Order: sequence, then C-alpha cells, then structure tokens
Amino acid sequence: MSVDTSQRVVPREVWVIRLGGLFGLLALLLSVVASFALTPSPSPAGDARPEEIAAFFADHADSTGLGHGLRNLAFILHAVFAVGLYTLIARTADSGAKAWGILALVASAAVLAVGTVNNGVATAAFLDLPVFAEHPELRLLLWDLSYVVFMAARLVWTGITTGFSIAGWQSGALPRWLCIVGLIAGFTALVTAVAIVQRIEGGWPGVFSTANMPAQLVFYIGVCVQMLRRAAG
Repeated sequence: MSVDTSQRVVPREVWVIRLGGLFGLLALLLSVVASFALTPSPSPAGDARPEEIAAFFADHADSTGLGHGLRNLAFILHAVFAVGLYTLIARTADSGAKAWGILALVASAAVLAVGTVNNGVATAAFLDLPVFAEHPELRLLLWDLSYVVFMAARLVWTGITTGFSIAGWQSGALPRWLCIVGLIAGFTALVTAVAIVQRIEGGWPGVFSTANMPAQLVFYIGVCVQMLRRAAG
C-alpha cells in the first residue's frame, strides 16, 4: 500500500510535525557524536592496576561529560520527535493505530527517564569522589553497569519502533517499506534485550545487535524526512 497522499495537516499542526522532524534529525546527530566521538574505548581491563584505572577516568572526564550532556539533550529532542510523529499519524489513524502510537509515546517517555538515569550512573564514574581513592574498582563497576542498563533499554526501544511502525502502516502515514525497516529494528532490539547476558559475553545475539544499528538509522532518518515532507506539503 502506498502512502496516503490525500492527508492534509492543518496549519496549527504543521509546526509540531516540522519541529519533530528537525529535532529528530538533530537528536540522531547528537547521539552519533556522543557515541562515537566522545565515548572512550576501550575501557580498562578488569585486572587493571588502580593507577591505570584512575588515569583512564581522569584522562577522559571532560570528553565523556560532554558526551553524556549531549545524550541528555538528544533524549529531550527525541521526545519532541515522538510527539511530532504521533501528530502526523493521528491525522488518518483509527483507534487501533492510535493505540500503537500511544504505546510508542509511552516508550519514548521511558527512554527519556531511563536514558538520563543511565547517563548519571556513567558520569558518576568520572567524578573525583573520595571513595574512588580507596576503591578504584567502583569506577569500573559503574561504567560496566551503565552498559548493562543501556543494553536492557533496547527493550524500550522495541516499543518505540514497533509502535510507530504499526501505527504508520495502519494509518498510511508512513511508507510500508519504512514500516518494515522499523519492525526489523524493533525485532533485533528485542532479541538483544532478551538475550542480554549472551550479548554482553559476545555470544550469538551480537549479529542482531549489529543489524539493529543500520535499521534504526534508516528508520529514524526516513521518518524524519517523511515528517518534513508532509509539513512542507
């Protein structure tokens, strides 16, 4: 089924959809910068000496703090993106499609909450707290804990991509090919979250985690472009 080109948005809703599309692209850009340019890698080994652990977190404190700040901003921008996308979908959606859209909105709010808390946990590892002088291994514990929470949060991302994909399909607000990509992104995120122990240990779910990133990128960029096109038309 092709996209419903007969859909029209009233002027008071155009700015919500346009802002959602723009903020969605900006959130994606900030996330990429924070994840690839400002995240230190690799982290110290589990048997690293105390002075090695202290040096690692001291050397990367500024860049990592900036990265977590950008992530927090990206989470807020993503919430605006979700509101804009729901506004677009609701124009032609029946009650069933709106229900899926609401699921995605709730999941977006959960990502905002979990993401900011997770960033706080990770940031704490880079603070010069007195307890770290006697127990430097606590820094590694916080750093690793933030990664575990990040992987577990993939379950929430499943609700976002799946909810909006089904809602977009049923309402005709999004192209079907884009909805299929979103469903793939949701499924791969679900497998990664459910098999979190095997994924962290480098087991078979790694291929799903690898496939999730390009699927998420294509879905979000495609949705943002679609939102901007609808707002302009």
